[in-house]
Amino acid sequence: MIHTIANIATAIVAAGLIWGLVADNFHVKIFFLTCIIVAGLYGAATASKKILYIQALPALIALVLLHIR
Repeated sequence: MIHTIANIATAIVAAGLIWGLVADNFHVKIFFLTCIIVAGLYGAATASKKILYIQALPALIALVLLHIR
């Protein structure tokens, strides 16, 4: 059950990022990238530090690049 919920949450975040890209909506991109960063920080704190580098760091880099653009 937990894996199903995680898969659904991942699909929602992916759909949000696609929506932000297709609609070219700055605020939608910020929201979903921030969701990924928060989830990565939580995962690193509760499960594995590896999640910080695999999930949160790339999202943080994308967020920074989004603001530079």
